[in-house]
Amino acid sequence: MEEFYKKDLFIKASIDNKSIKNLNVTLEEQFDHKCKLIVHLEHLVVITKDNFFECLSEFKFCYPNIILFCKGYKLNVYPSRMFIQMGMGLKAYEMKLGKQATFDNVVNLFDYEEHDLTSSVELQKEYYFKWLNSLCGN
Repeated sequence: MEEFYKKDLFIKASIDNKSIKNLNVTLEEQFDHKCKLIVHLEHLVVITKDNFFECLSEFKFCYPNIILFCKGYKLNVYPSRMFIQMGMGLKAYEMKLGKQATFDNVVNLFDYEEHDLTSSVELQKEYYFKWLNSLCGN
């Protein structure tokens, strides 16, 4: 199937907290609007989901020993429903406790990041709910 959107990236990655490599990563949106994440390891990893955040989440789940140095791995980065539904899940908010997110806090999931990285989607989700509660004064 042909793609509607395609972007090739090189992303720095840590494998087993030891070796650091640059991995070839391809993002594709198919004409059926499914999103495909392709990561070139020793073998080809292909993950197809409804959006790129889900693709990245599945990659984290399947390869917890690999940390990609990108915003999508940062603890305090999580997409809004709007970014999921309208932007293929490529954008997300970089949240700060007690501070409302604005468009100044919008980041691309695959932009470079090296601080506060986690392979746990659950930890990111927990931080997201902690952030929501911090806005309510709880």
